[in-house]
Amino acid sequence: MKGAEESRDAYQVAVKLLSRREHSIQELRRKLARKEFSNGVIDAVVSNLQEADLVSDARYAEVFVRSRINRGDGPMKVLASLRERGIDDVLIDQFLHYDDTFWISRANRVLEKKFGQRLTRGDETGSNDWGKRARFLAGRGFAAEIIYRSLGPQHG
Repeated sequence: MKGAEESRDAYQVAVKLLSRREHSIQELRRKLARKEFSNGVIDAVVSNLQEADLVSDARYAEVFVRSRINRGDGPMKVLASLRERGIDDVLIDQFLHYDDTFWISRANRVLEKKFGQRLTRGDETGSNDWGKRARFLAGRGFAAEIIYRSLGPQHG
């Protein structure tokens, strides 16, 4: 009877977690393990949830990518976060596949939100300003090529 009780409790915890937001399968497994459910129970619960389509790495990846892009994260940061959450490369490629024009546009939008007007050329602070903006974009997970194409050549 102990096993059935543990399974029921684990299922209830998992459903409660999933009712708040999407979780990757790996995230859900980790959270259930922290609650000290046995591996066998975790495997069974996650399998049942997958069969019922209550947990899905594809759905999680889609929601996560959209959320992080809207938050201003660049592709490298989103990629690392997805891998950290156990999402495989096939799903990552499916939902994180955008061309450079899209990422340059996103980088410009993030810069405008943070710094206001576009970078001005020809003044003595241009070089410092360019570097500050480049470091900001790098910290947000934008690749060097996107940063250079977004900011233009460095002057100063």
